This record gives sequence, C-alpha cells and structure tokens, in this order.
Amino acid sequence: MKNKMDNHHQHGLPQMKNKKLNIMKWVLPLIAMLVLLAGGCKQSTENEANEYEINSLYDSIRNAFAEHDIDAFLQKVHPQYLHNGMARLGLRELWLDRMAKYQLIDFQEIKIDLNEDEALVSFTLKLQSATETVYFPEPETHGDISYLLKTEQGWSIYGNQESSRCTLSR
Repeated sequence: MKNKMDNHHQHGLPQMKNKKLNIMKWVLPLIAMLVLLAGGCKQSTENEANEYEINSLYDSIRNAFAEHDIDAFLQKVHPQYLHNGMARLGLRELWLDRMAKYQLIDFQEIKIDLNEDEALVSFTLKLQSATETVYFPEPETHGDISYLLKTEQGWSIYGNQESSRCTLSR
C-alpha cells in the first residue's frame, strides 16, 4: 500500500511542476507587458504635459499679439534666440512690424514634434488685418517661432540656431 501512495505522489509532483511552469509561461510575459505599459504611460503623460505647456506658450503669444504687447511676447523668447541669422532684437523688430500691420493672429493645425528638451512646432500662421487675411505654413515660410527649447523655466522660442538662411542651389 505504501508503494502505491509513493508512486501516486511521485507522479503527481511532476504534474504540479508542469502546471506551475505553464502558468509562468504566460504570467511572466504579462508582467513584462504591464511594466512596459507603465513606462509608456509615464512617457505619454510627460509628452502630454509638454504639449500642454507648448500650447499654453502659443496662447500667450496670441494674447500678447492681441494686446500689441511686445514685452509679453519677448518674455517667451530665449535669451540666446537665433534663427537664420536673426537674433532676439531682429525678432523683436519683425514682431513689432507684424503687430503694426495685423490686429489678430491665430495658430491653426498645430503639430508638435518633441525631441527631449527641443520641439519643432508646425502650424498654419493666420494674420488678419481690417483689409486682408494671410496664411503661412510654418516652419516652412518663416519658422521664427517654430523652434522651441525647454529649460528649467519652461518652454521658450529658441530659433533654429542657424547663423544664416540655407538655400539649395540648382
């Protein structure tokens, strides 16, 4: 009788191990997927926060433009701004001209391409006066406010950091 029980326990033990191994075969990949998803959620949440901050920056520009407040606009510009050879002072003059000519600004179809602490923002720039409305695809047309940098103070307009406008010759 003892031999029969021993045989039974011996045969049952490997079956239990096989069941545990089978369970582990699908539990471990499930745990790995959950860990990856949790990491992806953190990245997604961080991207959402950055996109929110960038959209807020463009809202601030829209408000500064509506009030013709060049100082409020310049608060959003990084001190080392450089875009196609134009420094911060040149950007100030460009935006003073735009504010003098147009009453309203809008940023349509905003698309944000994030790369760590830099962002390239594409949009259609709409400028409107009493007599005309113009649309510019950005950054292709001017790009002066499409290149951003994130610092401890948040996102700011940084320019493409090119010392001159590059053109292709044919």
